[in-house]
Amino acid sequence: MTGPAAPQGGFALALAAALLCLVLPAGAALAVAARQGKSGARVFRDMTVCAACGAAAYFLIGSWLLFGADAGAVLGLPPGASHPAAQAGLPGAGGAGEAPGLGAASFFLYHLGLALVPFWMFYAVNGERLTRAGNALMCAVVCALIFPVAGHWTIGSRWLGPPGAGWLATRGFFDAAGGVCALVCGAAAALAGLLGGDAPSGAPQPKTPQPGMPGSNAPPAFPEGGGPGWRIALCCWLLAAALATRASGGYFFGALVALVLGGLCGALGAKAASVAAENGAKAGLSWLASLLRAGGPALAAWRENLGEHEALGLAAGVAALSSALAAAPWWAVPLIGALAGSLVRMVLAGLAAALDLTNAARRVLALGLGGALGAAATGLVALAQPSLLVNDMFVAGGVTLAGIELTGAAATAAWTIAVVWLLQRGLMLAQRALAALPDK
Repeated sequence: MTGPAAPQGGFALALAAALLCLVLPAGAALAVAARQGKSGARVFRDMTVCAACGAAAYFLIGSWLLFGADAGAVLGLPPGASHPAAQAGLPGAGGAGEAPGLGAASFFLYHLGLALVPFWMFYAVNGERLTRAGNALMCAVVCALIFPVAGHWTIGSRWLGPPGAGWLATRGFFDAAGGVCALVCGAAAALAGLLGGDAPSGAPQPKTPQPGMPGSNAPPAFPEGGGPGWRIALCCWLLAAALATRASGGYFFGALVALVLGGLCGALGAKAASVAAENGAKAGLSWLASLLRAGGPALAAWRENLGEHEALGLAAGVAALSSALAAAPWWAVPLIGALAGSLVRMVLAGLAAALDLTNAARRVLALGLGGALGAAATGLVALAQPSLLVNDMFVAGGVTLAGIELTGAAATAAWTIAVVWLLQRGLMLAQRALAALPDK
């Protein structure tokens, strides 16, 4: 899925950065506003305040932790040896035919967008548990510490090469453009918020089946405000991943087709797993075979009536292919998507038995789990090609690389859960203490 170096890679990365920094938060704000019953403009304003704190923290601390270099080119300085974009020889770092410093600035903004993604995922599930100031502080810590440390472990060598890279990157951990690290961080942060925070103030939170899940009679099609906001955010992620692939020398349309195909196969896998869970494995395989035999009209009708299970599988499939864009052969794309969709559905069914998960929580967790499972599956079938160059050796797929991918996902999740849980507990204790103070 890789191709010749892209001479206009800086522009592609700039578009990806714009999607992550501007459009994706708007979609997340719509989804959160629909879930909370608030104005979308008000939620977007609160998220903008948090994003400003996160951007400042990433500029001052996070960029240095992630790559060990400053972000001077963003201030208009010419990109030099101190900037990651120049060190990596990134297309667009002031090369011929491009604006000077465009690659350096877009490089910084793209990774700022990635650093903000974990907070958007946390906020979509746990935003009402904290005050605006508490959410702003959480965003700053995510952008300054949580994502940069995990990213240095896993994605540093993708751009800078082995010297100074993290312990996972030097062992062959592969993450196309850093997407899996961001998704795993975000899902782990959301899970830590659920485990470490009290129920948000307001209406009681009964343990009732969510629409579209077993035991509910409500309509299944993208419930709980998951319509436009959810679709905008997922489409932004899909386009940003394809553009980042183009910026690093791959084919944009090839990456786009792989992501869409992976998402659809993930939705099919999730639905087949749901049928199998209710009626047995044979029934699940029979349902899938009958749908494929029926061809286009049946597939079109199924796509128009996606339920919550399919929505989770779609998210898991897209997330799984985020790590496979430059490493997996084409024949493995539908298999990785279907595997991620079916496994994520089963894992979430187990978590739902222990936690009262809303649909927003399920979708966020589906993205993180799909990314981790996709990275492991990609490790099994990864091609030996220059994009996998580690310590002057080509890394081909196998059990060892799959284990490294799982280790990276587990380490990222453990680090994120520990920091977010401690920080949220501290913030909530502070909120209670302030609320208990007598009014003057």
